Amino acid sequence: MYCKACHQLERRLVGPPLENVRKNRDDSWLVNFIKSATTVIQSGDSVANALFEEYNRVLMPDQPLDENQIMSVLAYFDHSAKAEQIGPPIPRPVDVRAQGPDPFRFDDFGFWITYTICVVLLIVTMYFLVENFSISHPEEIRD
Repeated sequence: MYCKACHQLERRLVGPPLENVRKNRDDSWLVNFIKSATTVIQSGDSVANALFEEYNRVLMPDQPLDENQIMSVLAYFDHSAKAEQIGPPIPRPVDVRAQGPDPFRFDDFGFWITYTICVVLLIVTMYFLVENFSISHPEEIRD
């Protein structure tokens, strides 16, 4: 059974919307129509023929389901329609501790600015140390 290929809950597609299908039709009529829409249309049923004409004479394929399975599908449509009216579920809070650190990326400019500042400071420090504590003047170091 592939209902979603032709039906949606709230809007018309190839076939009618299924949101209020049980409010508009009797369960026994729905079971007969889902089992074999062709048989119901050929029997002269006015509602089935009106639907057939309204939806461009596209026949719903016969479904190889028994009555209990069809009733389960109809109950699912009812449940899905109620769930959509309620809205989406409340999102779960995200546990930040479980995520771990971000992986290194080459486009992270904060890293490169910090890295550049550290390298410049290291070069300036090395230059300062070389200029002020030169090995070329050993007599100054002994005093």
